[in-house]
Amino acid sequence: MSHRKAVLGLAVSGLVMVFAAGMAFAQAGGGGGGGRGRFMDRIKEQLDVTDAEWTVLQPKLEKVMGLQGQMMAGRFGGRGGRRGGGGGGGGGGGGGPEANSDVMEKVKALNDTLDNKDADPKDIAQKVNALRDARERVRADLTKAQAELKEVLTPRQEARLVLMGMLD
Repeated sequence: MSHRKAVLGLAVSGLVMVFAAGMAFAQAGGGGGGGRGRFMDRIKEQLDVTDAEWTVLQPKLEKVMGLQGQMMAGRFGGRGGRRGGGGGGGGGGGGGPEANSDVMEKVKALNDTLDNKDADPKDIAQKVNALRDARERVRADLTKAQAELKEVLTPRQEARLVLMGMLD
């Protein structure tokens, strides 16, 4: 039974990460939010909140999910914003346009440098450090956003969001 719970937990966490990455993509101007509304409706149902409570929770949840998506930028060999119309840009929410565009710009800059087989190792190291610094800023923003979200949750709601992978 615990194996089953672990698999379910991993599946839910994976879905949250995919959703968060999609939110970051949409915030960067990459798409609409048709599935986003249904996903948020399911979260609202899981948290068992009223419409008034939801108006407080929803922006905090979206901020956390947007920042989680930014933490995933360029992971798994991703090309940042190079495909499909460029990266960076900015949109509202999710940690602000500076955080989103900064990480994506650093991913793109590092990928561009790596595309050059003759790139100076010092230049590569500098770009890696710049990306790490940008991610660290997003990580700090995420920690703060998660703390702000926890302040308005009941213990049951917090537990649900921990299981969903939105809170640590």
